[in-house]
Amino acid sequence: MATSASATATEALSQQESEFTRLGERAKKTMESTTQSLKNQGEDAWKEVVDYMRQNPGKSLGIAVATGVAFGMSLAALARGKSSARSNIQGLAINGADAWQRVKGGFDDAIGNLRDAFEEAASKFK
Repeated sequence: MATSASATATEALSQQESEFTRLGERAKKTMESTTQSLKNQGEDAWKEVVDYMRQNPGKSLGIAVATGVAFGMSLAALARGKSSARSNIQGLAINGADAWQRVKGGFDDAIGNLRDAFEEAASKFK
């Protein structure tokens, strides 16, 4: 009887191990499929953004400027310990064309960094 119980326990453990292995493989396949799907969606979204920017350079530039200004103002306020958007806007108005170059450069850097980060993240899912 002890041998029979031991054999039954061993068989049950073997079945559980097989089930865990099967579930692990299924989870792995699902993860790979989901990762590929997300990568494809991200690549498609990136292509759509690039296409939109090519088709609408004026709007894209306006969005870039607005985003750069808002982002720059937020970072500047955090860096200086100020929360007054008014003082940041006045500073941008005083600096004029120089501010535009800084905003444009910052936006270009941010887009480049975003693209690099996206590509790096996507490569980790391959």
